[in-house]
Parts: sequence; C-alpha cells; structure tokens
Amino acid sequence: SRLLAMELVRSGFEVVLTRDDDRALALPQRSGIGNASGGGLFLSIHANSATTPLAHGIETYWMDLASDEAAMRVAEQENRAAALAHDAGGATDPFDALVADLRQGAVALQSRDLADAVHQELLGGLRGYYGAERIADRGVKTAPFWVLVDSEVPSILIEVGYLTHPKEEVLLRTRAWQAAVADGIAAGVARYVAAVEASEAGP
Repeated sequence: SRLLAMELVRSGFEVVLTRDDDRALALPQRSGIGNASGGGLFLSIHANSATTPLAHGIETYWMDLASDEAAMRVAEQENRAAALAHDAGGATDPFDALVADLRQGAVALQSRDLADAVHQELLGGLRGYYGAERIADRGVKTAPFWVLVDSEVPSILIEVGYLTHPKEEVLLRTRAWQAAVADGIAAGVARYVAAVEASEAGP
C-alpha cells in the first residue's frame, strides 16, 4: 500500500492512507476516512487466505451482491471483523436495502469499470514479470464487502495473493512482488481515470 501510494503520487494523484503502519483499524473507520477525505476513488488492498493451500492467484471485487458462494464467504469473513457478518441466507434488512440501492447507481457501474481496469493491468504486469503460468487469474467478482458498501465513491477490493499458498506467500513477502503489485494497480487507476476523462471530454 505504501509503494502504491508513492507510485500514485508520482503520477500526479493525491493519496490518503487509512493507516501507514501495521495496526488494526475497524472497517467503518476505513470507509469513514475515505469518505471524509473527499477522494474520488477508494482502494482496499488485501492478502488473501483459504482453507486449502492450493488456492492462489489474483482477484478483484466491486460492490454488488455476491457473484458466487465463494465470493460471499470471503466477504462474510472480512465483514465479521466489524461485527457485520451475516447468515448464509442473507444480510440484515438495512444492509440488503443499502446494497440494493447502490447496485443500481452510477457508483456501482464506475466501480465495475475501475475493477476491470485495475485487474487487467495488475494481472498483466505480474504475468509479464513472473510468467503467465505462475499467476492465476481468479477474475473480477462482486461481493458486499463492508468497505465497498459504505464507500460513497467508486471503490474496489483487491486480493493480491494468498498467504496460505506456500509459494505465493514467499512472493508476497518480497519487495519485487510488492513493487509489481503497486505498479499494476497504479497503471489500472491511471487507465480508468484516463477513460473517464476522455468520456467527459466528449468527441
């Protein structure tokens, strides 16, 4: 995250970090900082985990109802940290209503476009550096992560590899992997912003 912040600043963006050290921060605080900052985008960066050591690869989420059962499990695991975990049958009524409202809006569509741009650049950058056979594409998915639901601007959650996969854990701890991830995400943000600016400029 710190490397990404530096890369974005070098590209002319203003960056606000929810924290720049290794401490826990409640999920509502994270989205609250993002909303209070007046920023135009919200990025949540994570290292993934699974019950099996075989799972590996890159996946990117934008806010909507879960795209599959696995995505819902990931979101529930993350949301539980904020005491917002829900039964497998669904969320509480206010949470459901908020998701339903946001998924119809422009923010959700912009989040989808941001997720697509970042995922493609991140995946392409990592595969270009490490080889396509070593980097699994787990796709762009949707899930009601709290930090995405609560964000007032286009927002995505990026899982940059699995700590539970022995080989990927080693890579995650290296400066080279972290730098490649930062470069890929920054390139995706720049690509998204350029597309938005081009569409606003018109023909």
